[in-house]
Amino acid sequence: MKKIVVLNSAFAQALGVMFRRELSEQVFVFPYPTKARRLYQTFFCPPLRIVALAKKSDRSADVVFDQVVQPWHFVSLPKTDVVVEMATNMQMDEDLIVEILSVVGEHKHAERGGVDVNTGIQDLIFALFAASLADLRRVRSVCGISGYGRVDPEIIENHFSPWERGKILASAGFILDCRIGAQISIPNGAISLSRQMLDVENTFQDELFAASLAGVPWEKEFSKACIRCGKNSSWRFVLASENLPPELAWRLKRPENAIPLCRNCARKLHFAKNEQVRRQLLWGLWGPRFEALERWLWAVQGEGAYRLPRNWDKAEHPLWPEEFGGRNWASGSGDLMNCVPREPKNIRRTQAQKRVLAKLLGSTPRLP
Repeated sequence: MKKIVVLNSAFAQALGVMFRRELSEQVFVFPYPTKARRLYQTFFCPPLRIVALAKKSDRSADVVFDQVVQPWHFVSLPKTDVVVEMATNMQMDEDLIVEILSVVGEHKHAERGGVDVNTGIQDLIFALFAASLADLRRVRSVCGISGYGRVDPEIIENHFSPWERGKILASAGFILDCRIGAQISIPNGAISLSRQMLDVENTFQDELFAASLAGVPWEKEFSKACIRCGKNSSWRFVLASENLPPELAWRLKRPENAIPLCRNCARKLHFAKNEQVRRQLLWGLWGPRFEALERWLWAVQGEGAYRLPRNWDKAEHPLWPEEFGGRNWASGSGDLMNCVPREPKNIRRTQAQKRVLAKLLGSTPRLP
């Protein structure tokens, strides 16, 4: 059964289907407010079919481009306002077009997306290579590598955070695969270093890719107002991560595991000493998002009834398995479009969670 996924945020459209092993029955739709020529790329993507539509009405559209595209290619599309990416064995037909347009009509279009077709492909390739080579130079510098020296896994783990390691891993893959697909001359040292990075990070590749998407730093961007008194505070983490490897523990550094409390309010609530208070605050503030995170932790630790599914696609659901959360940000989704760290706004809290917050923080909690 086909599942239509509409990518209508700038972040989701930029990421597209990158880092996925396959598309299966999913149909990814990129809607735009106006028709324009667009430039797409398939770096880090599986082989896929790209279809460009030009809408004639809310229920009909012309197919202006339909082609199977291999990884590591740029594709110039004619004027289009709906782009579709799907598995190579799927075909676009009138019924699917009607279904896609119906779903698109329910979503607000992104204000912008894609790449301006006037941007030179050489410029894009140069920018991607410059960023990738810069990542590899950081590895070379940190490990003290000269010539064809070896990467030290311990130094990599100690110096780089999981999201940085995921980004470096993606750069290494880009260097190697694009060398084959794009036939670009790359320094042998960069090729050797890229191969070493893929080998060193082989065990946790999928987790590190997930971290590069969902484990980015966030504390400096968030409000520092205490949830109880409104004064300047710090985000205090609750669930412990000491027994988890860093390749997994990055999820416990997410905002869903933290409470903004000033020192004075933390002392009055006995935050440091009372585990029940800590968990209740977290449960009340983050609601279903904390519940999904806790289910993931139980599954990793082998506690309770939850287990990690064998078919967990971390490219589509970087934070936690689909079964652990809801269908959107408010209800606890950890999918690609809801994995970027956000403040606890528009959370779907139960009456019980609201009562807990009111009891611990006062009748009018200072929610972000």
